[in-house]
Amino acid sequence: MSNLILKVIGYIFLRSLVFFVALPIIDKNVKLVKGSDLENKEDWLMFLWLFLVPIIIEIIILFFPFSYGLSKVDKSHNKSLFYLFFLILFFIEFALTHWLVGIRYPLLKVGISLFLFLLLFRKRLFS
Repeated sequence: MSNLILKVIGYIFLRSLVFFVALPIIDKNVKLVKGSDLENKEDWLMFLWLFLVPIIIEIIILFFPFSYGLSKVDKSHNKSLFYLFFLILFFIEFALTHWLVGIRYPLLKVGISLFLFLLLFRKRLFS
């Protein structure tokens, strides 16, 4: 179970990291933050507020449902119910991304999340 907990937390961090790296590649108006851009405490506070707080809120809201679903899906005989459950969780992620970050790319984040979710948890989902 502790392995699953670490995997889910790692998954949430990884999807956010991939999203924040892919965003400047897709949109030329978004620039990647460099260490030289963070000159004082206010810059660091803004950086943490914009990048770390949304990840923490996603962990608080989505960690337990993902962990619960993943712990039960491989033992279930009716997997389609759990697939619907995960689909609802991805819709919640879409709404959270749209609300928290307020960007034009919540579908991109959900697409990255879905790809990484299937990649990291395929054995559990399809066994």
